[in-house]
Amino acid sequence: MTDAGRMWFQELGVGIPPNVDQPLAKFAHPCADWSERKPHLAGTLGVSVYRRMVDLGWLAPISGTRAVRLTIEGKREPAKRLGIRLR
Repeated sequence: MTDAGRMWFQELGVGIPPNVDQPLAKFAHPCADWSERKPHLAGTLGVSVYRRMVDLGWLAPISGTRAVRLTIEGKREPAKRLGIRLR
């Protein structure tokens, strides 16, 4: 991970250990989404980002499923921070 990438995640509130103590494949890797079959961030980093987005109220888990709902704030913040428009 680059220094700029590490800083971006830290600004989001996702801590990145200075020396990742697990194989890179377990830390961060692409994985096909179960519903749309599109890649998403998996591994320890993916879980950390997911938890942070739930904590921030950007994602809302749908009870009894693995699905999540993107909140209004969850649509706004990635657009502001990354220039990504989400539906």
